[in-house]
Amino acid sequence: MPGYVHRDVPYGQNAKSSKNALYRSADPFLHLWFMALAPHRGRLRTATRSARLRVIEQCWSRLRAQAWEQLCRLAVPRLRLFDREWHPAGRYWAGPECEWDIVSTSLEEDATMLGECKSLSRGAEEADVDRIVRALTVRPGVPGIGPEGGRRDYVIFEPVLKAKRRSLPRGVTIVDGRRLFSALVEEVDHDVR
Repeated sequence: MPGYVHRDVPYGQNAKSSKNALYRSADPFLHLWFMALAPHRGRLRTATRSARLRVIEQCWSRLRAQAWEQLCRLAVPRLRLFDREWHPAGRYWAGPECEWDIVSTSLEEDATMLGECKSLSRGAEEADVDRIVRALTVRPGVPGIGPEGGRRDYVIFEPVLKAKRRSLPRGVTIVDGRRLFSALVEEVDHDVR
């Protein structure tokens, strides 16, 4: 049985020996409890329905974004992005200037995938995608991950795309919610059979 706390270490670091770790609730319902409900218990007991909903709304975008990130990482090996198969994805951080939501290497070890998980409440428009692509491609990679001078691919995960992009730079792709959930459901359907 899995525990209640999950320990994240930066992608590529040894999970047993790394001192650079983040801890989070492994259960989404406990996460909701500790983020939105427990800090406001007293107020929520006597609050009106609309006041209780406001408390949830204040935390909802952060809860949604964290759940979306976890689903994106889970889907990476199932998506076959850039015509490659990928190792399970992780996240990477080394201070605020070098943080990636998605990091993976190809099974052939000849490419690195770096990505961002966005969860815009209004959906991503073309201007949003342009801004994200520009920001992704100038950020530093992950030291020691992937082949030296090897291929670097970028992925943007966004649940809802409002506008269809005509083209993206080479080595950049977008995965929307429909594509992500199709890959996850396909895996579940295959396992059930």
